[in-house]
Amino acid sequence: MIVGFDLNGSIRNIDRQIGRYYAKEFDRTFDYENFDPDNIDKYRGFDFKNTLIYNKFLYEDYTLEIFGHSNECFRGVMNSLNNWFVNIIDLELTHITPMIVSTQEFSPSIHSTYYFLSKTGCKIRDIYLGKKYNDVWDKCDVIITSDPSIIKNKPNGKICIKINQKYNKDLDSDFSFDNLMECLKDDNLIKILTNG
Repeated sequence: MIVGFDLNGSIRNIDRQIGRYYAKEFDRTFDYENFDPDNIDKYRGFDFKNTLIYNKFLYEDYTLEIFGHSNECFRGVMNSLNNWFVNIIDLELTHITPMIVSTQEFSPSIHSTYYFLSKTGCKIRDIYLGKKYNDVWDKCDVIITSDPSIIKNKPNGKICIKINQKYNKDLDSDFSFDNLMECLKDDNLIKILTNG
C-alpha cells in the first residue's frame, strides 16, 4: 500500500510564502501573516490578474523563494513524518510505503522542491512530483492531503485522509485530521492503513 503525503498545505506552508512575495510584488498592504484562503481553486486564493502573471510569479520570478524557502506548516512536521516512517519499519509493516507527492510541479519548481525536502531532512525515499491532480491517485492507494482537487478526484477503492483547512471544510473524505502532526500521532492511522 502506497501512502502519499501531499506536500503543499500538509507539510510545506506554500500559501504563506506566496503571500510574502505577493505583498512584496503587488500589494504592500497585504497581510500575509494572517492570510487564510477560503478557496484555492484559482491562484491559490490570491488576486492575480491572469494565469500568465500567476505562472510567471510562481515559476520564474519567485520559484526558489516559494517552493524552496517555504517553512513547514508546523515546526518539526518533517521530523515527525520521519519518525513515523521509522516506526512503520520497526513494526515490520512492510506493506506500507510512504511517498511524498506534490501536484502542479513544473521543471522550474522541481529543484526548489528537492531543496525544501533536503533542508527539512526528509527521509522518505519515494517522491512523486506530478503536473496534474489525478496523477497522484495513479501512484497512491491512500493520500493525506488538504488539496480540494485531490480530495474531489478520489477514485473508488482509494482512501483520502483530509487535513482540515478553511478551503476544504465542505468536502467529504474518508477520514480527517486538523493537521498532519495530529494524524501521525493518532494510533488509528496504522489501523486505517492496515485494514483500509
